[in-house]
Amino acid sequence: MKSFSRIVSAVVGLSFAACLGGCMPDLRAEQSRMRGYDALTRREDPQAALAWFKTAADQDPANPKAHYYIGRITLDTGGDPAFARRHLEIAHTLSLKDRLNSTSPYPGTRAAVPTASLDQIADALGEAHFREKNPHRLIAFLDQQVEEEGSVEAYMRRGFYLHKVGDNDNARLSYQEAARLSGGTSARPYVALADFYDSVGDREQALTNLRVAYGINPDHPRLANRIRAHGTVPGPTVALPVPE
Repeated sequence: MKSFSRIVSAVVGLSFAACLGGCMPDLRAEQSRMRGYDALTRREDPQAALAWFKTAADQDPANPKAHYYIGRITLDTGGDPAFARRHLEIAHTLSLKDRLNSTSPYPGTRAAVPTASLDQIADALGEAHFREKNPHRLIAFLDQQVEEEGSVEAYMRRGFYLHKVGDNDNARLSYQEAARLSGGTSARPYVALADFYDSVGDREQALTNLRVAYGINPDHPRLANRIRAHGTVPGPTVALPVPE
């Protein structure tokens, strides 16, 4: 029994020593990420959170989480958009790589701190590009997203920022494509189209799209109030079918 105990102790010791070289950085980084997320959400201290996430990025640079939170916090606190963009680009690249892998390269380390979706990262990256005041880079990124993802979210993001840089014709086309791609399953693209038309002073088209949205989901947040603000009383007769 003593001999067996010595063997077990030796195996455990070797495993622990091996983990010191490979596991501890991930564990330390996850602790840093958890402290950063706690500072951000519970303590509401974004600067402390930013410091912890920077530490986590240094400890585990191949994990996209810390890079995303560094970028997002920097934008939310009015920091350097170029600094935010660099970290968000890293987060986006690493997250794309993760999506291509059938299994996560970080088993067991991602449950405590929420992982940003690719759409969340792309939204933040679009905002960083916009704040850098480089419309050519911004539009190239938006076009790349549409080409590679071809999703409702990618087209809505493109419409939103094209409108912000003054390209209203292409913004409208992007919103319309988002609505078409949704297949009438979501009110969001039609509400976004209504927002666009309101912003350019076309209240008739805004109301039309609100009515289509109402037909898809009458309980969509604030939709009934939006329709009332356009001089129409919400009800069954207000709903319009999804355009073919």
